Amino acid sequence: MARRSRKLLVGADGRDSWVRQAAGLTAVNTSYGEKGLVANFATEKPHRNIAYQWFRDDGVLAYLPLPGNRISIVWSDDDHADALCALPRTSFATEVPRLDVSPGRLRPITAPAAFPFRV
Repeated sequence: MARRSRKLLVGADGRDSWVRQAAGLTAVNTSYGEKGLVANFATEKPHRNIAYQWFRDDGVLAYLPLPGNRISIVWSDDDHADALCALPRTSFATEVPRLDVSPGRLRPITAPAAFPFRV
């Protein structure tokens, strides 16, 4: 049996994929009308490599573990995302909800940034 070889390219580089664009494939962006707020923090307590997610009245909040005592938060809070991004880093850290699994005091590593959710 003769072997055939084919070239395969997988583009897993996100919604604004340069691989998709280079291949000439089109996509239609549809907004959810919500924004995801993202920021990274150093934590006072270890996170034990556990991710948490809460479905709250003010949006969905996730604590995602990073190496060391650091977490990334993703908060879908469209009503307040722009106002929260405008706060100084330390003021923003006090706005992040303190929940039962709180990793203690949060020290901002990055400024918050908001990104529109879309499909």
